[in-house]
Amino acid sequence: YEVTALLDGYRPAGPQAGSMEAADRTLDLPFSPSGMLLYTVVDGGGSALPSKLIVVPETAPEGLPAAFGIRTLPGNAAAVLFDVDGTGEVVLPPGRYTVTASRGYRYEIDEETVEIPENGSANADLVVPEVVDLAGYLCGDFHQHSVWSPDSEVPPEISVAASLAEGMEFLVATDHDWIVDFQPLVEAMGMGGWIRAFG
Repeated sequence: YEVTALLDGYRPAGPQAGSMEAADRTLDLPFSPSGMLLYTVVDGGGSALPSKLIVVPETAPEGLPAAFGIRTLPGNAAAVLFDVDGTGEVVLPPGRYTVTASRGYRYEIDEETVEIPENGSANADLVVPEVVDLAGYLCGDFHQHSVWSPDSEVPPEISVAASLAEGMEFLVATDHDWIVDFQPLVEAMGMGGWIRAFG
């Protein structure tokens, strides 16, 4: 066998060849050092803002074998984050990255290039001002599925976070054969001032 170890934020460890003739065979697969991206996203007035962040490395990582069954992110992205409170961190392999923040169609985008060192961190402080005045209008999604539907693998927490990050002000759960209410989750996440859910 060839064994490869995978862990979010690290380059793959391996592959390393090993025989299974002995039931107690152990393989050591050390990961190379990682780094940390620390980010903040604010609106034009400096207030923290739910947003979507896409982190793309300058050098595309080596693709994993198709047999692994692991889907890669579009555009060779190392991470796609749906952030609900405007601040966070993510572990990444060392290297140079472009970090892009957005919040749907009514906000401008911002991007910053950072260099993440081994066993260190880099900061990206992004400003996403509102540029389209939608006073008197609401932006929402009338058709959302989650894990309760057989045709979806999305946890409800991700449904709510993604809606917030894309600038939605309401979302409607439409899971097949289930009556689902995301509003208790919205409240538990402390996001009731940003979005309303209907089931």
